[in-house]
Amino acid sequence: MLMQDGQVYLTDTTCRIGLGVLAVALAAFCIWLGVRIVNRRERWAKRLAVALVVAGLVGYPLSIGPAIWLTARSWFSNSTVAAFYLPVLWSAQYAPSSLGTAVAWWGSLGVPDGEWVYLIIELDDSTVVFEFPE
Repeated sequence: MLMQDGQVYLTDTTCRIGLGVLAVALAAFCIWLGVRIVNRRERWAKRLAVALVVAGLVGYPLSIGPAIWLTARSWFSNSTVAAFYLPVLWSAQYAPSSLGTAVAWWGSLGVPDGEWVYLIIELDDSTVVFEFPE
């Protein structure tokens, strides 16, 4: 974490460590919840597991917008956001154009005027650059 001009900036290392800690915590929680479901057959644990899966499947693609907005404000680096959202960006590149348009709109919605965010992803056959706002 860096502090310049009274603002806190997250570095690549900080983001990677933070994501690693969150991944370990999520894995531990999933193991605990799985044990509750298998050993005790509790209904609330099953409902919670289903709710978490649905929230993850919906929340992950939707969270690209706020991540881009925070990148425009120098909270995250472009490379970290591009790496974390590679599946969403890959889908936006190769899926029908409506998905790419939706990702571009959602990502550009909260970017301040005059700011640009460039997310560069390396694919097998090419390099793709996403620009927000587009």
